[in-house]
Amino acid sequence: LGNVYEWCQDWYGEDYYSNSAATKNLPGPGTGSYRVLRGGSWTAVTLTLRVANRDYSPPYNRYTFSGFRCVSGSLTPDSFTALPDAPSKPVTEKPIEEVVTPPTVNTITFKSEATSLTADGKSTAALTINLNDAANKPVSGQTITLTTDIGQISQAKDNQDGSYTATYTAGTKAGEATITATTSNGKSNTIKIQLTEQEVSEFVVSVLKPELSISAGGFVTYLITLQGKGGFTDTIDLFASDYPKGVEASFNPKQVKLTADDPVKTVQLTVITPKEIEAKDHSITILSTSQSGKVQKSTITLKVEISDLALTTIIIVVDPKEVALGDSLKVVGQLVSIAEPAVDIPANSEINLTLTSPAGTITEFKVNTTDEGDYQLATPYTPDEVGEWEISANFAGTKTLKSSKRSTKFKVAKGSAVIAFDNADTALLGTELELVGNLKPQLADQKISIKIIKPDGSVPTP
Repeated sequence: LGNVYEWCQDWYGEDYYSNSAATKNLPGPGTGSYRVLRGGSWTAVTLTLRVANRDYSPPYNRYTFSGFRCVSGSLTPDSFTALPDAPSKPVTEKPIEEVVTPPTVNTITFKSEATSLTADGKSTAALTINLNDAANKPVSGQTITLTTDIGQISQAKDNQDGSYTATYTAGTKAGEATITATTSNGKSNTIKIQLTEQEVSEFVVSVLKPELSISAGGFVTYLITLQGKGGFTDTIDLFASDYPKGVEASFNPKQVKLTADDPVKTVQLTVITPKEIEAKDHSITILSTSQSGKVQKSTITLKVEISDLALTTIIIVVDPKEVALGDSLKVVGQLVSIAEPAVDIPANSEINLTLTSPAGTITEFKVNTTDEGDYQLATPYTPDEVGEWEISANFAGTKTLKSSKRSTKFKVAKGSAVIAFDNADTALLGTELELVGNLKPQLADQKISIKIIKPDGSVPTP
């Protein structure tokens, strides 16, 4: 039993035993197409390893698991039956049922082509999983379970080389997505993908210089930039409103189209004013409206000045131009009209005086003009720092007078110090004499050296 199946001389009949009266040593049918094989082989399971087990096969076939049984006895030529010529058929062998132990996953690696995606519900990243056994050989044919807490993930595809691929699709919630791959034997690995906020599809409007000055009757041009964000694509029309009567406002171009590939456009707004426009700040509203209904509102300021303002000049005089430290100086000046014809300077026109010390310290004063346009610093000014000073006078202008500004410089020198003793200059021999003096100019925290010389020329010890 076992080893190889044994060919028998008996022909095979499927119902031969059930239709035979005899029960022992049955010779089999007289004819047939198959010979009997008995006893099982090295490929068989335990159940078939017995003499009673019958199998069959065409007698012209041969197998690696079949042989024959040697028996002893008296044989005559009549004991053999001539076999018919075998039909012309290919020799076949029954496949050997090989018992294969499936490989076991020992390590799992997990990678994503992207570490960050936009949380837009459509951005994707390719995932790759590699499985290896204990010998570091690739393992295919495995079932991998993929899970994620944000977004969606496809089933893993077996590439038959130990690698598996899947696709992760981002969710619409920003955060950190955790993706886990788990094999059937419990091996797992985890990766993380950052999901960032989706940029809103919109457009924004900005004005390079939203405040411009203009003389009545003149014109000015504003530069307007429109920029699409988040892949914004649409056509935008521009309108101006709330501008003063008589003002003309025109856009060039009046309509622009923004796309993801061309997201920035520049538009010129030209504003023309009439001569009779009021001299003040005027606000103009710009409406940028997309065909999808999105509206951006911007405001610009038109600063209108009267075109025939009278010219002025300002005079500033410092007396003296060079002083010693501790001395005072006077600041006077005059605001003068230089228009043709000349106009009167209103009394109490405000002049701003700014003094800047050599160290950069700034001191400011406000003075008013007289009926003649004269002004002066109320009290003499005493500089407290040696070096070159600067003083400027500034007139801001009025509705009829143009502004003007003038500055000049003066110097402050160290000067010389005079020490005077205020008490008596005589004393009786043997009495104490207290020396009390003053430093002029008056400077604090100065070091004074006093030397006493006797009538004989000697210097007493302190």
